[in-house]
Amino acid sequence: MPNKFKTWLLRQPLLLPIAALALAILSVDRSSVFAWLSLTLVVVIATLTSRKVLVLSVVAASLGASLHYFTLKSQREAKDLVNQEVDVFGVIDSPPRTSAKYPTEAIVNIIRGPDEVQGERILAYIPEEYHVNEGSIGEKIWLRGTIKIPRPPSNPRVFNKQEFLHRKGVSVSLRAKNADTKHEIAATHQLHSFAENSRQWTRKKLTSGIEGTDAAKIILAMFLGEKPESGGEIMDDFRHSGTIHVFAVSGLHVMMIGLIFSILLKLCRCPSHIWIPIVIAIMFFYAIVTGMRPPAMRASIMGAIVLIAILLLRQPSLPNCLWLSGIIALLWNTHSLFLPGFQLSYAVLIAIAFTGNWWMNRYAWINYIDPFFPNILLSKKQKIWLHMRQKSSETLAVSTSAWFGSSLLIWLYFGLITPISIVASLPLMFIVLLLLGTCCLSLTVGFISPALGTSINQINAHTANAAHGISRFFSSIPNTRYQAQPWSTGERVVIYQITKGGGAAYLSLGGGILLDAGNKSQFQREIMPSLSKNGARVDTLIASHPDINHIQGLTAALAGFPIKQIIIPHGNVRSSSYTELIRSAHQKGINIISSSETTFPVSNGISLELVYAPPEDQPLADDRSLIFMLHWHGKRILFLNDSGHHLTHWLRNREEIEKLTPDVLVLGKHHLDGSLHPDIISLLAPKVIIATQTYFPPEQSRSKKWVHFIKTQGILLYLLDESGAITITQEEEALQFETTLTPENKP
Repeated sequence: MPNKFKTWLLRQPLLLPIAALALAILSVDRSSVFAWLSLTLVVVIATLTSRKVLVLSVVAASLGASLHYFTLKSQREAKDLVNQEVDVFGVIDSPPRTSAKYPTEAIVNIIRGPDEVQGERILAYIPEEYHVNEGSIGEKIWLRGTIKIPRPPSNPRVFNKQEFLHRKGVSVSLRAKNADTKHEIAATHQLHSFAENSRQWTRKKLTSGIEGTDAAKIILAMFLGEKPESGGEIMDDFRHSGTIHVFAVSGLHVMMIGLIFSILLKLCRCPSHIWIPIVIAIMFFYAIVTGMRPPAMRASIMGAIVLIAILLLRQPSLPNCLWLSGIIALLWNTHSLFLPGFQLSYAVLIAIAFTGNWWMNRYAWINYIDPFFPNILLSKKQKIWLHMRQKSSETLAVSTSAWFGSSLLIWLYFGLITPISIVASLPLMFIVLLLLGTCCLSLTVGFISPALGTSINQINAHTANAAHGISRFFSSIPNTRYQAQPWSTGERVVIYQITKGGGAAYLSLGGGILLDAGNKSQFQREIMPSLSKNGARVDTLIASHPDINHIQGLTAALAGFPIKQIIIPHGNVRSSSYTELIRSAHQKGINIISSSETTFPVSNGISLELVYAPPEDQPLADDRSLIFMLHWHGKRILFLNDSGHHLTHWLRNREEIEKLTPDVLVLGKHHLDGSLHPDIISLLAPKVIIATQTYFPPEQSRSKKWVHFIKTQGILLYLLDESGAITITQEEEALQFETTLTPENKP
C-alpha cells in the first residue's frame, strides 16, 4: 500500500469501519455478490492499514450484518399473519395522520400480541369514530383487526408506500375493526409525547397572527419541516429553483440553530464550559421536536462531537466527526442506509469535506485583494465590503460542493437537475438564517408576551415571503433546470389502476389526452404525481360520464395543465362534480365540445372516434357513458369505460358491430351489471382485455366463469388490481403491454 494512502487512512481511522458497516448491511439486505466482494476488499485494506482499524472494521461489519439480519427476519415473520384477525396492544409510535373519508393512519409499536408481531412496528388504520388525533403519540392502544401487507405502487412513478414503510421497520398493516385508546402515555414514549406537545405549541406560537397565509406555511416548513398543505405553487417554486432542501429539517437547520445560540451566549460572556453544553442540548432538543429526522440527528451528533472537541481543547476533524455520526446512525437504525434523506445528507457533507477547499480556491477571485496592500489601510466601508465578499465566496464554495455531492442522487431519485440552485442558495441561506433566528426570538418573547410574539411573527412573514420571492425568481429563469420527461416524447397509452370503481387513462399522443381522472383525492395521490414525474403533456380532457370517481379529478387537471379543449358527455344537474367541471372550464375559457358521434384527429395516423353517445334521458350516470375508439397506426383500442345495460342493448341491435372489432378492449366494471355478457365479448372479438376488478372480485363464482370464458377464447386478460397500471406502446406494428406490478410485488 502506498505510504501517502496509508497515512491518509490513518488520519481518519473511522473511514474503513463505516465503509465495512455500510457494505455489510447492503450485503445482507440485497444478497449482492458485489457488496460481499467490496466488503472483503475493505477488510483487506484495513488489514494493511493498522490492527486498530482492522478490529474496528470487523466489529462494525459484524454488528451491522447481525442487526440488519435480525431486523429483516422479524419483519418477514410478521408477514406470516397476513389475512388473519388478531388482537394487539401497543403504543402509538408516530403522529397519526388523519384525512377526510379515510381511516386514521398510525404506526403502532406492539407490546402484546401474537409472537410474530410482538415488539414489531405495524401500520394501523383506525376508524374515525375512535378519535385518534395528532396529539395521541405515545398513547397506549388496543386494536382488533386483520393483518395485511401494504400494497406496492400500482401506477407509474407514484409514491412507493410499501418501500417507505419497510425502511421504517414496518412490514404489515392492520385494518382495525375495533380500537380502545387508553389515554395513557407509555413510559417508553414520554420523550416522544413531550416532543409532539412541544411541536404543537411551537406551531401555534409561530403562526399566531398569520394563520392560513402562505408565509405561515413557509415558516412551518422551514422551522419544523412540515410540508405545506395545499401549497403546490410554493413547493413547485422551491423545487424548480433547487432549494426545496430548506423545507426539510436537516443538518443545515440544526447547525444554524446552534450557531445562533452560540453567538448569543458568547455575547452574554458565558464561558465555554457553560455555553457549549447549553448549545448541544438546544440542538438535540430542536432535532427531537422536529421529528428526530436522520439528517437532524446526524447533525446534532456531529455538532456535539465538534463542540466537545473544542471544550477539550482538541482540533476537531470534520471527516472523523462525519464517520462517527454515520456509524452511530446506522447502528441505531440499519434501514437508514437506504433512505434518500440519509444518503443525500452524507453525500453533501462528504462533498463539502473533501472538495470545499478546492472550490474555495476556484472562487478566490471574488474576495481577491492585492497581497501587497496592507489591510490596516482599508477604510471601514472597504473592510465591510471585503468581509461580505469573503462570506459570499465561502457560501458559494459550500453551495457548489453540496450541489455536486447531491446532484447524482437527486437525479436518480427525483429525475431533476437544477444547477441554478448553486446561485439561488447564496441569498436564500442568509434568509433562512434570519428566519430561524426570528422564529427563536418569537418563541422566546411570545412565551412572555403573546402580543409581542404576534408582532414578531408578522415581521417574520415578510422574511418568509422574501424567501418565496427568491425561489420564484430563480425558478422562472428559463433553461436553468433539467427534469426527466420520458412521456414528453414518443407514443403510449397508460390505463391507470384506480380504486373505488374509478377510472383514468392517459394517451401520450398528439398534445396529450386525459380520459377521466378519478376523483379529486385519487387524482392528487395517483394520477398527477405520475403525470408530472414523467413530464406528461396534456392539452385535451375527456369526461366519459358524470360519475364522481371518473370526472372529479378533471377539474383539478384544469389547474395543472394548459388545457385547450374538453369533451363532455350528457350531464345531470344533480351531479355537483359535473357542474363544477363545466363551470371551471367556462371560467378558463376552454373550448367545450358536447358529445356527438364524430372523429377527433390527434396526429398523423392517429384519431379518436366517438362511436357511441347515449341518450340524455338515461337515469344512471354509467348508462350515459361515452364510448371511444382509438385508431392508432392501424391498431384499435375501444374504451367502454363503465358503460352499463343500455350499451349492451345497443351493441346487440347494431348491424355493423363487426366494424367495432378492437385489438384491445378497455373495460370498466359497471357496479350493477358486473361486466359485459360473454356473448357481447364474442361479438367484439378483442385480442386483449384490460379490466377493473373493484366491483367484480375474482373469488365470486360469476367472476370465475367470466374469466374462464375470456381465457378459453384465447383472449389475453389483464385485471388491473393484479397487474397495476398497463402501459401500451407499439413496436414493429405490434402492441406491447407493460404492467406496473410484477409477479414478485403483486399484492
